[in-house]
Amino acid sequence: MAKDNIKWIVINFAYLLVIGLFTINFACSRPPKPDVQSESINVVVKDKPTCTTETIEITQGKLCGVSAKTTNGKSAIAFLSIPYAETTAGENRWRAPIPHKNWEGVFNGTAFGPACPQAANQNYPQSEDCLSINVWSPEAKSDKPREVMVFIYGGAFVFGYNGDPMYNGAYTAAYGDVVVVSMNYRLGALGFLDGIKDKSTGEEINGNFGILDQILALKWVQENISSFGGDPDKVAIYGESAGAMSVGIHLVSSPQSKDLFRAAIMESNPLGLPYKTLKDSRSIAKRFAHNLGCSIDDVSCMRNKLPEVVLDAQQQRNIIWPAVFHGIKDLLAWAPVVDGVVIAEQPIEAISSGKLTKPLIIGTNKNEGLLFVEMGKAALKRERLSSLDYRLMIDFLFRDRKLTKKIYENYPPAEGDNTFIASKVITDYLFTCPNLLVASDSSPNAWSYQFDHVSSFNIWPNTLACADDVCHGEELPYVFNSASDRGYIFTPDENELSNLMVGYWTNFAKELNPNHSENNWPQFEPDALNLVFVTPLSAITAKSDLEANCELWDSIGYELRESWWGLF
Repeated sequence: MAKDNIKWIVINFAYLLVIGLFTINFACSRPPKPDVQSESINVVVKDKPTCTTETIEITQGKLCGVSAKTTNGKSAIAFLSIPYAETTAGENRWRAPIPHKNWEGVFNGTAFGPACPQAANQNYPQSEDCLSINVWSPEAKSDKPREVMVFIYGGAFVFGYNGDPMYNGAYTAAYGDVVVVSMNYRLGALGFLDGIKDKSTGEEINGNFGILDQILALKWVQENISSFGGDPDKVAIYGESAGAMSVGIHLVSSPQSKDLFRAAIMESNPLGLPYKTLKDSRSIAKRFAHNLGCSIDDVSCMRNKLPEVVLDAQQQRNIIWPAVFHGIKDLLAWAPVVDGVVIAEQPIEAISSGKLTKPLIIGTNKNEGLLFVEMGKAALKRERLSSLDYRLMIDFLFRDRKLTKKIYENYPPAEGDNTFIASKVITDYLFTCPNLLVASDSSPNAWSYQFDHVSSFNIWPNTLACADDVCHGEELPYVFNSASDRGYIFTPDENELSNLMVGYWTNFAKELNPNHSENNWPQFEPDALNLVFVTPLSAITAKSDLEANCELWDSIGYELRESWWGLF
């Protein structure tokens, strides 16, 4: 027995260095780059189109926008790249956002502004002066204020852009008769560096700047949305992936957010991923400062580095090593941190204790984990995932031999390719089961879904497996009816599915209930009634079983070991 244990330990220890590549790809997964003209970082958009709307006035000054036609022939009015905060460059880097000062004249809001600095999307114009908001409203006038939907993009907290064509809010505004808002927020180390104290000034950098950006944007909505015909008392927030994680934070963990909206939608929130504490983040901060050529207690040195240098430093492999030793807990090197101030506690713990009282739509996609397993295989240069690869992945993630034994009993390795079973574990543990648990622990006004339609196009063209499955992010073109904005074409059935989902989402924002016309989406109950989105619409049903072994995962719980010693 002792000899077998030693052999098992040696194999796992050696493989940790290789399996770390899987972690890197999970943390830095990237969407396909859109076909837009490449711009270098810190290039600001110039030569904006001429305004085609009337001039309106907000707290900062006057602005004008542009009319936007949608695929259903309706029109919306768009006011783009409205700055809600001052630049985050220079002395403002790694500080709470500062509300944008008033401007003279009329602000031209006819083009998207730059994205916040990020390594993944180099085809977008980028700048540290990036904290802007887009607003879409129906072209037709209304005799009463309209409900408001505020979208928060995903991207593992290291990439994302409110100007991404996937998130075009024109169709949602025109079809659903609501006001749609999207925001930029800081990403990566620029948005989530923490665990640092300057030796000269005593200044502490405790992260969560990206979350503070979101809070300021929500406050901006409260102060200004009435100028766009919106009702500040009827705001719903929604987001996907890291955006859904952000929504969860605002729902139950951020004291500053609770009065800024009344309802929420979480799409594909990996609720099985816990957030780090300040103590957990210290080792990442040390490696990051080293990569910059700075001492960890010299904030001035770090602020003087170009954003390109910061981006390079944040994605060096030595940043990922803590995850190699801590598993799931540190899969996202740059992410929000439970600091006791901005984020008071782990969202899933707050929800379990009854703190989620606002109306909620929550759901996942059928094959969420497949994308990440395929990226892991690519990093390891594997065409297939062997049974050994699968076992080592499970050992790496879950760190406890008693737990892994239970997992193997329920998700046994196969003799051939183990891609499906590995992706099923990730889907069930990180997504499906914790989302259903949250639905069970939420207020009575909760609706749960699973997106299970295989699209006629692949939004992940570099991941061929996603052409035949329902991967992470697949619901987004349907939520926004934005397939054509990304260069795809809906089939007639897909367009109907999109209209159904846009209708559900917007009606939820308006009535705090997604149901409209003849469509029936039953509220979530302890026995689980989940609406499964498929085509044709006549095949959509509410199911109590999403084919996930949630009894197992709920019994294991969503607080994994923090130390690699659990392996032994």
